[in-house]
Amino acid sequence: MRSAVIGLGNLLLRDDGVGIRVIEALKKAGLEGVELIDGGTAVFSIPFEDYDRVILVDAVKLPHKRPGEVVVLTKRQLLSGGERVVWSGHSLDLIDILKLLEFESKLPRELYLIGVVPSSIETGLSLSPEVEKSIPRCIETIKSLLDESAQTQNGT
Repeated sequence: MRSAVIGLGNLLLRDDGVGIRVIEALKKAGLEGVELIDGGTAVFSIPFEDYDRVILVDAVKLPHKRPGEVVVLTKRQLLSGGERVVWSGHSLDLIDILKLLEFESKLPRELYLIGVVPSSIETGLSLSPEVEKSIPRCIETIKSLLDESAQTQNGT
């Protein structure tokens, strides 16, 4: 099963770059058996159809959530529109892009979004303290999703 973790966002807009910062941390940690991709803001250029499982990491604005909170949304939740998320650094809404890719049968069987609620999306290179503290939780969540998926694949 081909798997990828894809960090999305814009490093120039502080917390919007959290997805890319998570990818950097995963590379340092030496996560094996999965492709780690810096997707930046170019979602359309990502070859989703090349993978069986994709975990996206991005900053998301969610009502009633505090900065630094981490949420996990499944493919079904993302495509159903049940949880409306707003992106800050993308030219198009990620949900709309995913729906288009699903219509074109280009999404993987398994798709997750790990979203981190930003504190600041102003111009700057550093993450806010709340979002910086969320990186270990994102990594734990990614490893857990990969483990769960592998166990399901092996029938355990």
